[in-house]
Amino acid sequence: MSNGKTTGRQALSYAITKGTELSGISSGILKGIWYYVTAKDDATLLPSAVGVGRAFLCSKAVAALAAGDAVVPLTLALLGFVRDKQLDASKTAVDSTTDIDEESDSLSDGLVARTGSLNGMDVVDTPTSTLKAQFTHTIVATAAVTPGDVDVITAKDISTPKQLIMIDWGGRSPVEGEEIIADIMPVIFTQMSQGASYGGVKSLNFNFTVVSQDDDGCKPTHFVGPYRAPVSA
Repeated sequence: MSNGKTTGRQALSYAITKGTELSGISSGILKGIWYYVTAKDDATLLPSAVGVGRAFLCSKAVAALAAGDAVVPLTLALLGFVRDKQLDASKTAVDSTTDIDEESDSLSDGLVARTGSLNGMDVVDTPTSTLKAQFTHTIVATAAVTPGDVDVITAKDISTPKQLIMIDWGGRSPVEGEEIIADIMPVIFTQMSQGASYGGVKSLNFNFTVVSQDDDGCKPTHFVGPYRAPVSA
């Protein structure tokens, strides 16, 4: 790193799967795991600044939560096709200039709209296939275990889920204690494009819109802080 600068190759993109909710004194949390907070006790053992619906990286294991605490662990799956990541944020401003103003004036409702894109090269992996399946009715044939038997065929309908993703802006080869910057977001993927040309690699691109929360109340989180590695079993 030089004066806070890093190369674009350091950034990684992930699809996120939510695990089973952990709650109450019978549950604990582990160092190095990302969690969404779904409930907090008045005497919470969760970070005080992390509100319900926001995510955090656990820096120290807690053997048992408070009775009213609840979290959802997050599992990250690398979106291996991605080469370029883009995240844009904007606020709407409306012209409010009147005769009393000597210069033009504007007002904003303060609402932030975020959109982005994941662009790269087409690869064969499960996270990538899951994104593709959101845009086309897909017939999947799985080879029979016994040669000569009928292949197993299933269908996947077009879907528009509120999908959790992460962009870790410096996530390649993280070091314990080194600062990381990550965006965890519920998004709707709004556009897919694929391309192929002679002399080139097949391309795959997705555009997305960030939503205020997903169906389980998980909200966008911009996280800045030290990297904490999971404890090896």
